[in-house]
Amino acid sequence: MSYRILERPYKFSYAANPVLYRFDVANPEAPGCAIEIELRTVPITGTVTDTDWGVLISRQTLYPGADGVVNFYCQDYLNSYMDWHVAELASNEVVAVTTQIRKYYIRHRQIQKGNTSPAWNSDSANLLTVLKGGVAKEKWDRNNFFVSYLVANKPFLTWQPADELIGLEERRYLTYFHHYDTTPELRLKARVVYQDGATDTVTKAFPPLSASLLFHLPAGLKQLGLFGLQPGKKVWFYDVSVEDDGGNVYAKPYRLYADYRPYYNAFSFIYANSLGGIDSMRVRGDYDIEIQREYTEVEKAGGDYAGELLPTERAVINISKYEVYKGDAGMLNTPRMQEAMQDMLLSDFVLREIAGRWLRVMHMQKTQPMGGTDDTVWSFPLQWRYTFNNSQFTPLGINLGAAVEVAPPDDFSVCTPPSGLQFEYIEAVPAQLAHRYRFTWNEVLAAEGYELEVNNGSTWSAPIFAATNTALILLEIDNQYSWRVRTKCGDGDYSAYTVGPGIDIVSTAPACSAPINLETELVTIDQTTATMQFKWSQVPGVLEYVLEWRQSGSGDWQSKVVAQAAPPTTIQAGFLRDGGYEWRVRSKCNAAGDYSGYAYGETFVPSNLLGSCTPPTNLSVTIDRSTIGKARAQILGYFIPIFQWTAAQAASSYEWQLREKGTNGAWLTQNNVQSGMMGNALVNRNWEWRVRTNCTGGGFSQFINGPEFNTNV
Repeated sequence: MSYRILERPYKFSYAANPVLYRFDVANPEAPGCAIEIELRTVPITGTVTDTDWGVLISRQTLYPGADGVVNFYCQDYLNSYMDWHVAELASNEVVAVTTQIRKYYIRHRQIQKGNTSPAWNSDSANLLTVLKGGVAKEKWDRNNFFVSYLVANKPFLTWQPADELIGLEERRYLTYFHHYDTTPELRLKARVVYQDGATDTVTKAFPPLSASLLFHLPAGLKQLGLFGLQPGKKVWFYDVSVEDDGGNVYAKPYRLYADYRPYYNAFSFIYANSLGGIDSMRVRGDYDIEIQREYTEVEKAGGDYAGELLPTERAVINISKYEVYKGDAGMLNTPRMQEAMQDMLLSDFVLREIAGRWLRVMHMQKTQPMGGTDDTVWSFPLQWRYTFNNSQFTPLGINLGAAVEVAPPDDFSVCTPPSGLQFEYIEAVPAQLAHRYRFTWNEVLAAEGYELEVNNGSTWSAPIFAATNTALILLEIDNQYSWRVRTKCGDGDYSAYTVGPGIDIVSTAPACSAPINLETELVTIDQTTATMQFKWSQVPGVLEYVLEWRQSGSGDWQSKVVAQAAPPTTIQAGFLRDGGYEWRVRSKCNAAGDYSGYAYGETFVPSNLLGSCTPPTNLSVTIDRSTIGKARAQILGYFIPIFQWTAAQAASSYEWQLREKGTNGAWLTQNNVQSGMMGNALVNRNWEWRVRTNCTGGGFSQFINGPEFNTNV
């Protein structure tokens, strides 16, 4: 089985635009061949760890076409997990937004008949960011809608042009997305210019960037507290920007002009725009009130004589009230305003403040004719309504509970208990007269966590919560223990307990010590697989060692016996390039079969161990095939080719390897060489060779194959 990821989404994506992972399968014709994918997400400030893989949003099994290509479009799943957010009306501070922005990644594996549950490969090294929003203007847009916006160095996530008028009581919001690699302490700055030319400055603190990367900023005159800064003076305009304490500007000034003219029936709308920001727009208009009333009586009859007419008090009356507005955004002297107005019509999250709360607004753009336009003036009429939830009640005011909504449970499935419970000795802790054990069990799909309990022969311990399918616990020596685990599927939703094998701890120490100073080193890596070297310090007196490894979170360990040496080391091939692995080592103490406890090395992903430099390019080989050169080769028995390449950035030196083609034998290796090196190649053979870069900051690049050559005389 073999496959690879051909394409990932951009670093930043929109949940309303296509978000695509594309795979290439080498053997699509194999029976049952498919790519199984898990889409997982973590908070915008979260990370993926060995014990926390994030929330599982969707698991898909996708089958390749004849060309072996598998496309996984995941934008709808991401969009369904996020929600719009707007600041509380009572708050005029900068708000850190976490519901509109998430990080996400996938886990993937290839399945086929006879191997339906292989180990998962994690793409968590490529943790990407998605924002709620996005409008693709063309079918080929994909994520360029967002990328182009950032490249254009726009100040905030808004299509509304600057230099607008703003009413004195009007609420206004701007949204800032921090897409830089730096993490400064930010502040909102409003520079005020009065009608007499005087100036003033107001600042507001940002929440830390550890709270989010997306922020809603108050931008109205009253919200920023611009009234009364200089009594008796009128504000002419003010510029809103985002900067750090050092004066570095991250969002260029956005200008608003104060509008002191009184308007009759002017309304301000707050809406979510297609960039994931919160925008505002002011319109004017009148409204009509529509009331719909429904009244129902229930008559009941039974048999030839029985009959009953329910009294009026038990009737059901529904009354719905609608306020239908017809208004105009006004004659606006900015052609760019047209696009901003259309963006609001595309939004499905439009609010208006009424009686101190946000009220949802529904568009009804049906009967309003478009206004007049010319090159500089443009009119945009609107029609909308506010909707209220229907209420059911009786004339006597008796609440029968008919209007109470009861949310359905999140999950109707049965919570599955864990299986495959195991424990293993890790180490002795003499200071506490205890031993440390690792408890593991098989992962349960969609579990929120697990509760582990230990019994010392008389009572069960308090539940020990584990977010993943593993836990480390200290147990006192000279005692016998039993233990059990259950799955937590939700609040108050638990599976039955599964009991693990018993533990009998005695004070006898292991016959020998476990290895220490465990290290891993990347030896080779290509597009799909990698070879690793494992090292640890020698333990005196032991016979040998047992090395074990597996993909993180998978089932059985693979093992290899490693001979005693100084220091012990072994090279093992067959690791997936982007797979996450855990590994451990223990000592075999004697011929009687006594072992130490396990020592665990750091988990690793082979591709993460690559250096930060690039491979060399333009590889070439030159052989002197002149009459003299061939004669010399016949006498010596070998040619002396010259191997050359174009230098890579951040390269300290190169590692060169050569071997006879078709033998799959060991490579002849020379390290710390440079372009133009010479090597010996026996005559009348076919050869293959490759080079990789040794990075100045440590590590190395992938190998790049040079052109094959022969040494025929």
